[in-house]
Amino acid sequence: MANSYALPYDPTDVNRSSTAGNLYTRNRFISYLKVITSAVSLEHDESLMVFLGENDQRQYLYPEEFHNGFFRFSVGIEDAEDIIGDL
Repeated sequence: MANSYALPYDPTDVNRSSTAGNLYTRNRFISYLKVITSAVSLEHDESLMVFLGENDQRQYLYPEEFHNGFFRFSVGIEDAEDIIGDL
């Protein structure tokens, strides 16, 4: 049976709009990550996270509800507890 984990904060708070304050919050969130790398793709086996904003040219690749911006998170082979701890 899979474990479920509750995040200690509301992740939608950093993903609501593209105002300067939220841009700062998103960048600050990513800067605190230690296990997860802020990158689009390194073609490696590590966890990656990147924010795709509403003006990103790749928005058409995703459903419309994501067109205001979102964090794209690719899970690597790190220990699950380390990834969860990082978030």
